[in-house]
Amino acid sequence: MKIRTFQSTDAQQICSLWNLSHPKYPLTESLMAKKIFLDPNFSPKNLLIVQENDKIIAFAYLPHHQIQYDVNLTTNPNEGYITYFSVHPDSNFEEVGKLLLEECEKFHLEAERTKLSTAYAPLYHLQGFSEKEDQKYIDLFDSFSYEVQKSYRRRIALKDYLPPENFEQRKSDLEKEGFYIGELPYNHLAEFAHSENEFSNGSWAWEFRSRLTHTPDLSRARVAIFDGKIIGGCMFSDPNSDEGRFGPFGINPKFRGKGLGTVLFADCLTEMKKRGIPYAWAQWTPLSGTAHYLYEKAGFFMEDCFYTYTKEQK
Repeated sequence: MKIRTFQSTDAQQICSLWNLSHPKYPLTESLMAKKIFLDPNFSPKNLLIVQENDKIIAFAYLPHHQIQYDVNLTTNPNEGYITYFSVHPDSNFEEVGKLLLEECEKFHLEAERTKLSTAYAPLYHLQGFSEKEDQKYIDLFDSFSYEVQKSYRRRIALKDYLPPENFEQRKSDLEKEGFYIGELPYNHLAEFAHSENEFSNGSWAWEFRSRLTHTPDLSRARVAIFDGKIIGGCMFSDPNSDEGRFGPFGINPKFRGKGLGTVLFADCLTEMKKRGIPYAWAQWTPLSGTAHYLYEKAGFFMEDCFYTYTKEQK
């Protein structure tokens, strides 16, 4: 076995390798291109390949934020990422996985990147290693003393979704109080795409702007507006995954308790159902709180648990 960096002729092989290693969550060549090869932070030097004879048996993408995607997305020059970590299922996982992970850590440490993370935002395909599919990977990172954080992905078949019985009445009552809930109005497009307030953050704003840049269909963005300002927002469909992606979703805490979140949540799912989208799925969902209650009441089931890892190198 030998470790080397990426060559252009490797592209199709590593896409195939990812799909063999993670069959539940496959990547098309076009999605891999968007998320790795067209990433502004990509370099052939930060994609490590494990080769045995003429066969690629493992790879890992090791970006760091040389280029900041957005002025509001904070970055740490000492932080490096280990993502798309894949080992061929026919290989000796313990041997190959350990070799590759050691090389990943060495790669970042030699560049004085001491903070490691597997959660490379925003161009990740999965938020972590799947509990249902990636136990060997989870055991490997655990054995290297990484700290773990769990996140949850949920899904619902939209043919089974029904909005709350009083949805239309509650929406009407809120409108009488001066709230607007529905499609993103064009006059609020810039505010939504650059939202940095109590319902949004830098990562969400990047998501909103990036998706609308790819597909400027404002009906995919659903908002709550009061007194001329967006106080809640939700979006569905993602050109970097699929049309069923639901979220990000949030309401300004100052306006909670009025049922705005419930109505906006239902408005978005109803629009998805009208379009004939078969499933809605959401990631990074909590296990408690208002959002958890909304997902459960709507009928979302817990599809998978994902493990993301961090580590401080010394």
